[in-house]
Amino acid sequence: TWHMFYNLKLSLPVNAKADVEPDFLLICNKGAIIIEVKGGELEIKDGKFINHGYGSRRTLKESPFAQAESYKWAIFNNHVFNKNEIFISTMCAFPCSTLKRTSNDDKLDQSNRMWNKFNHEDDSLSFAEFCIKIIEADQQRKGWVRDDYTERELNAIISKFAPTIRLSRSYAERSLAEVQSWLKADNLDTLESLSKNQRIVIEGGPGTGKTTIAKAYIDKF
Repeated sequence: TWHMFYNLKLSLPVNAKADVEPDFLLICNKGAIIIEVKGGELEIKDGKFINHGYGSRRTLKESPFAQAESYKWAIFNNHVFNKNEIFISTMCAFPCSTLKRTSNDDKLDQSNRMWNKFNHEDDSLSFAEFCIKIIEADQQRKGWVRDDYTERELNAIISKFAPTIRLSRSYAERSLAEVQSWLKADNLDTLESLSKNQRIVIEGGPGTGKTTIAKAYIDKF
């Protein structure tokens, strides 16, 4: 069983930033893994990652692997957990990239923790098993000897990332259905299209989500 957090925004300072936002944080009874995702074709030149996504060529300010590691240390250094409470691994997913190695130097190459286009299109491979292998290999290398988390320990870890919010009133089934109806896929598609177009017009009546999408765009970018 995996517990998945997507675009988890944590108010933890790291590298002069006020907060961190891992693309994915996956947690199971073995441990946790932070996944940094980059779309588009990637290449490495002079030690820097270059992204050829959406018809543009952009040099990344930081290695995606270093980025994922910085999120991990933000969690530890800001005392969300100590290193004895939770084991956290990191990896990168480049589902549109044919990049096979991250360095010609075997000692620096991190392809063992990289999921690329070839992996992504191979139906015989399991992303979940790939994550487990990374966690177990890291644990063996670092001498992590404790047992898998109990259900109680796992729930305590999850609750720190997703604290229970106690509501002053309960929601009826009808009101929940209304909320679900409002969260239309069209709104998500519009939000995603904002990152691919220089100009876009959003039209809709009151309550359809125009302002919410604008706020989501500001928060995301």
